[in-house]
Amino acid sequence: MPDQLQAMMCPVPQASPVPLDVPGTFALADITAMLRRRGVLILGCVLGVLALAVAYVTLATPIYIATGRVVLDTMTSRQFEQDSGGREMTVDSSMVESQVETIRSDAVLTAVVRRFNLVADEEFGADRPPSTLSGILGARPALSAQDRERRVLESFGTRLTVRRIATSRVIEITLRSRDPNKAAQLAAGVAEAYLQDLLAARTDAARKATAWLDERLAELRERLSQATQAVQEFRTQNNLTLGANRVLLDEQQLGEQSSQLTAARAAVAETRAKLERLEAVLTPQGADEVAIADAGLSESLRNEVLVRLRQQYLDTAAREAEFSARFGREHRAAQQLREQMQELRRSITNELRRVEQSYRNEYEVARAREQDLAQGLRNAVGASAGQRQAQARLRELESVADTYRVAFENLLQRYAGAVQQQSFPIADARIITPPARPLEPSSPKTELTLLLGLVLGGILGLGAAIVRERLDHGLRRPEQIRGQLGLPHLGTVPRLRGAKAGWAYRAVTRDPTSGFADALREVKLSVDAARSEYGLRTIGVVALDADAGASTLAANLAQLQVMTGTQVLLVDADLRRGSLTRAMAEGNRRGLAEALVGGDAVAPVPVVAGTARLGLVPAGGTLPAVGTAEMLGTPAMARILEELRTQAELIVVDLPPLSVAADARMLAPMLDGLVVVAENDRTQMDALAEELRRLAGLRVAVLGVVINKASAGRRKRAGSAKGYR
Repeated sequence: MPDQLQAMMCPVPQASPVPLDVPGTFALADITAMLRRRGVLILGCVLGVLALAVAYVTLATPIYIATGRVVLDTMTSRQFEQDSGGREMTVDSSMVESQVETIRSDAVLTAVVRRFNLVADEEFGADRPPSTLSGILGARPALSAQDRERRVLESFGTRLTVRRIATSRVIEITLRSRDPNKAAQLAAGVAEAYLQDLLAARTDAARKATAWLDERLAELRERLSQATQAVQEFRTQNNLTLGANRVLLDEQQLGEQSSQLTAARAAVAETRAKLERLEAVLTPQGADEVAIADAGLSESLRNEVLVRLRQQYLDTAAREAEFSARFGREHRAAQQLREQMQELRRSITNELRRVEQSYRNEYEVARAREQDLAQGLRNAVGASAGQRQAQARLRELESVADTYRVAFENLLQRYAGAVQQQSFPIADARIITPPARPLEPSSPKTELTLLLGLVLGGILGLGAAIVRERLDHGLRRPEQIRGQLGLPHLGTVPRLRGAKAGWAYRAVTRDPTSGFADALREVKLSVDAARSEYGLRTIGVVALDADAGASTLAANLAQLQVMTGTQVLLVDADLRRGSLTRAMAEGNRRGLAEALVGGDAVAPVPVVAGTARLGLVPAGGTLPAVGTAEMLGTPAMARILEELRTQAELIVVDLPPLSVAADARMLAPMLDGLVVVAENDRTQMDALAEELRRLAGLRVAVLGVVINKASAGRRKRAGSAKGYR
């Protein structure tokens, strides 16, 4: 065996092959191939789940759902309450949730159960038979009427759903039943029972409030009468007379005098302020200049003469400034204007002095009036000092009487409202959507159930297919050979279907244009390339399992070589079965076995009609006593191979399966190369890797792996000349 070939074509395969394709990849082609391989499994899962879905839809009892809605409306009841303007009722989340629980309460549900006599309704299970387990354990005692009603309440509660719509005040009531009419009636009954419960609660509260308010009104009426009588008696005893606005006369007079004194003091202060202002202006130092410059002074005094004189002075001063600037200060017109200004200053000063004298007189009069009013107020205060203690006591008695009066009026108003509510109660809720008869059952939903069955069946089928793929370590793709075994992929050969006995061993000569022949030619090309490069003379064909078709491929590969003009010998080294011998040289009882045992010469048998280039060395009919494996590994076998090399250009050896016995491993090291045949989807990657690892330990040159018995679809995807003639 050439050393270069030994080094290059005997790689050690991976220790732990990955069962699915190249590690870390799962391409679309992988998915398509998996669906094709596991299509029956997936379809079975889909049909099985669909059958269950159909059975459920057919056997399940239809359930109808009726829905009604109630809104919490406090505005309606507010219109009938007398104190609606005094308080405003707000509806918060906690109140809405409380009303939801009220609808679910036993009080409301019991009213519905009794109204529709649900105890006698078999749907709600009051009289359902005992379970099998209860029958085994013992007879169940008869239920009392209360227990029967309790059981119906529990069953009815499970069929009732009450929820709040988002964050609104609307409450949705949903009820499930087998009968659509019953579902609508019971849902409406729940809503009506809830409203009746609200009315009963308001009526009862109003009745209790009326009784309590009646007692309190009688008590307050008596206390108010006593307090009012005490005020009148105290006022009469102390001669305290009321004036206008129910105020005592002494207090009214003191108030009036105090107000007059305050007004008089304000008038004195105002007059004195004006007088002091005028006195400050009319000082000997430039009184006329101050009066002219101070425009606010003229306006505060409200003197039209001063205002007019000041305006004339300002106009004259402006004209004098204009003339002086145009003609000079010594011009006659400018001098006349300055004389007019001087005259106007004197007039302003005289007017101010007149006004000063007038304010001085007013100040004296106001001051005298203030003194008189102050003296009169002191006299009045001294006269009323003796009645202050009596007035304080009177105010205390009046305060008590007013308190009783306010409390009595408030209670009287509430009493009137309670009486009105008791006679005409209004609920704080109303039905806005009456429950209607459902037209279609809510469950089972046929379309949705079947769709879910289809989806779940598909998911289950895909899951089962993936599990099967993960658990299946079968060889099926060239990438597994190259990526996981590190060996060349020599070709993919389709399965021979409908071949008669012995016909498959001559398939390439019987139908040279078949897909099988085309695929095997690809294998031949790979073998020829190795032969040409490394000078191979003896090539073994071996499979892992007995049914992989290695003998068929060996026979047809040898015939393809003959068809191209190569002198070939086909050796049947499977001494146990002798498949080639039985199919192609039946009746030859002497062959390789006899040569190994007795040292006879090897005589090839021609097996192809019309040519003498293909000869078959039969397995023979005598099995060695020491075992076939030992004989195939002897020097005698090596001598036979050397003898055969002198008779042909190429020797193709059909070896026994690797998994059956050690025959092939004993003979393989004597050959120049080995073609391994793997059956599509049947040959396990881990077992094949283990056998290749053993061959690598024996320094056997493995040319590559052929995938045999592939489906027609896979062969077509791999590339084929089928149909091209």
